[in-house]
Amino acid sequence: MSSTSESKTGSRSVLAAVLGGVSAGALDISYAAGRSALNGRSALGVLQSVGSGLIGSAAFEGGILTAVFGLVCHFFITLTGSAVFLLAYRRVAFLREHFWLGAAAFGVLFYAFMHGLVVPLSAIPFKFTYSPSTVAQGLAVHVLLVGLPIAFCVRKFSSRPVTDA
Repeated sequence: MSSTSESKTGSRSVLAAVLGGVSAGALDISYAAGRSALNGRSALGVLQSVGSGLIGSAAFEGGILTAVFGLVCHFFITLTGSAVFLLAYRRVAFLREHFWLGAAAFGVLFYAFMHGLVVPLSAIPFKFTYSPSTVAQGLAVHVLLVGLPIAFCVRKFSSRPVTDA
């Protein structure tokens, strides 16, 4: 493969991961803000709660600055998730051959990773409750608004899969 085509392949992969991460991030945070608004809370508070994962309760005293910090953290997470999916997609035939199932499985794994590892290790100053309906809603959101857009962007915009690894 020539260096020009390798560069093109790399550019397409970066584009796929960025589009997937930005799409999923925008959909997920829009959902969270909308759901909070229905419960009488602000989008600012949603973003600050994301930031509180790293800086604790101080996030709720920092105004717009900590909200922006939370938004950056949120997109960092979805962009990283998208890059992980891209790497898996290029190497795991199942993800390419069973698009819908692979996208759904990724959304479920993303939810499990966030709520099984990231949230418990974070500095958030509140506790999540995990009723069956809360878990079902969280899984549905992560399948439809995170897993599916990331998988779609990776499938649509990435380069050919790596088959010799």
